[in-house]
Formats: sequence, structure tokens, C-alpha cells
Amino acid sequence: DGRANPTDATLALAKGARNYGVKIVEQCPVAGVTKDTKDQVVGGPPTVSGVILEDGSVIQANKVVNCAGMWARQFGQLCGVNNLPNQAAEHYYMITEPLPAGSEVKMSWPVIEDSSKCVYIRPEGD
Repeated sequence: DGRANPTDATLALAKGARNYGVKIVEQCPVAGVTKDTKDQVVGGPPTVSGVILEDGSVIQANKVVNCAGMWARQFGQLCGVNNLPNQAAEHYYMITEPLPAGSEVKMSWPVIEDSSKCVYIRPEGD
């Protein structure tokens, strides 16, 4: 397990992609995809070769990356991927008062997770 600031991680990935010539297009709802069957794996979905925007324009691409967040499952279905395991869920926080002296939680401690109870515990702060 690890932790990252989602905003910083996203910006770092975008910067790295741009350094390799990737063009990132934002704020343009996708209405559909274009597909190419010439390199299709037997039994698999066709290769996505571009996106059709809400305004009807088409962006062709060698690679299309699903960065749709909580809509990733719906975008996957447009692409022929019907089993994308993505589930939006509420996230609750419980914050305690500072612990007594001598019982400080160290930021280097690992995340403690109990999947059967759908809970995890991790240190927060400086």
C-alpha cells in the first residue's frame, strides 16, 4: 500500500505524458468511440482508435486512455469493455483528538486494513 496526493500524482502523470508527446484534451464530453478491428484480439473487444465528442467532432488517436474517473465503467462499455471493476462509494473519516504523550503515531507506519469490515486506519498529518 502507498499514499499519494491525488492532485499532485495526476499532474505528475500528465506532465510525464506530455513530455512524451501526448496531447491531453479536457472538458470535452465523449459521446462515443471509433473502433478498428484490424488488430483485434480473437474474442476480445476491437481496438479503440479515437473518440467522438459531444459536438460530433472526432479525435483519432493511436492510444486512448480511460481517465473518466467515476464514469470509467460507462466509458469502458463504449469501448466494448463490460467488466471494468469500478465502484463509486462514500468515504467516511473519523478524526481523533491527539494521542497522549508517548503514544504518537508515526507517519512511517503502514496502513492497517480490514477488508471484511470495509475499514482502514492510517496516520494523518505532518
